[in-house]
Amino acid sequence: MQFYVCGPTVYDYAHIGNARPIIAFDGWYRLLNIIYPQVTYIRNITDIDDKINARSAESGEDISEITKRTTAQFHEDIAALGALPPDVEPRATDHVAEMIMMIEDLIDIAYDAYHVGWQSGFIDDTQPDPSIVDRLNDAKAHIDVGIMEMAKDLANFNPGGTK
Repeated sequence: MQFYVCGPTVYDYAHIGNARPIIAFDGWYRLLNIIYPQVTYIRNITDIDDKINARSAESGEDISEITKRTTAQFHEDIAALGALPPDVEPRATDHVAEMIMMIEDLIDIAYDAYHVGWQSGFIDDTQPDPSIVDRLNDAKAHIDVGIMEMAKDLANFNPGGTK
């Protein structure tokens, strides 16, 4: 069994919002290890994001140095909480090409999508029809690929759009 958890966006020190899912999923991982003979725990590091870019612009520090430093600090912090490390910890920047291909496939086969510049969002029409913002937040939570940010200008968005 493979167990995938979205990890932190590494631009600053960890905070309670980062620790809560680590602790919760650490408990699930430990439980799954009791139930199943082989569990692979995978937790990503989001090292590409507007927050990281903004931090780099503010500080003048290179993006790769920010993410390297804050990832190391994150590991120290969660180890101090007693959380087990993942078996695999992919970095988003190592998989951008795959993320783009996945987004293109989703656009082509399964979802209505909107595009604003380089950003894409997905609307799953099988769900009830909550507000656009709620739907975009839900999509981001479930397709956390590190490059999708909510569009700033929803005025031109057509929720009935075309595929």
